[in-house]
Amino acid sequence: MSAGVLLVEDDEPARTLVAANLRSHGYVVRSAADGEEALRLLADDRALEAQRAGFRESFAFAGESADRGYNLLVFPEGGLTLDGTIQPFRAGIGLLASGVRLPVVPLRIDGLFALRQARRKTARPGQVRVTIGEPVRFEPETDPEEIARELERRVVALGDGNL
Repeated sequence: MSAGVLLVEDDEPARTLVAANLRSHGYVVRSAADGEEALRLLADDRALEAQRAGFRESFAFAGESADRGYNLLVFPEGGLTLDGTIQPFRAGIGLLASGVRLPVVPLRIDGLFALRQARRKTARPGQVRVTIGEPVRFEPETDPEEIARELERRVVALGDGNL
């Protein structure tokens, strides 16, 4: 049985390309454009009885999803780039990484900024590159800000600096 991934991303081209890449690596992917849609998917699967929640509840939801075998895909910048550069990672990724105690796989997507600037929803072969880094684990006592900085460093190292 393949591992399942619940992909939540509001940027349609990013969601489509990441889902295709994950599927090519053998993952079963369910994707949603926002948290509400993700909750509906999970409710439809009867995997979780979840409801729209705040920050703490979101982390509990992520932990429960991981416990049920879902892989979590998180975009830790907190927003879309305005100039094509990687934005600083937020500490929430550090809290999540130390809380779920699972390996974190750095993933970098290059080429989406140019597509968004051109208002395109699809890419030609070679226009978008997904680079997957080596998994890394963090001890529960590691400072969340330190985890965020280390993950950002690893993602930056996977590419040339521009998205």
